[in-house]
Amino acid sequence: MKFEYKPRPHSDKELLAKGATLMFGSMPFIFSGPVLFYYIGFPLLDEGKVWGIVLSAAFSITAIVLFVLGLRKVLKGFFSAK
Repeated sequence: MKFEYKPRPHSDKELLAKGATLMFGSMPFIFSGPVLFYYIGFPLLDEGKVWGIVLSAAFSITAIVLFVLGLRKVLKGFFSAK
């Protein structure tokens, strides 16, 4: 049995960089969503106002969307068929 060398495909470094940028760009939203929920959302909810909860939920959803888009780009950069 003879071993035959097959070169591995290279990853797309541009897609990896864009995906990592999106993932790191979601970090402020990841941390500020729960902080806003705790420090603004709860006190305003006691007064009957819900805009603090909506604001913190928007930050959290933005963080999730940015992170997933970045992760998709990173995975596409690793596993793209070129």
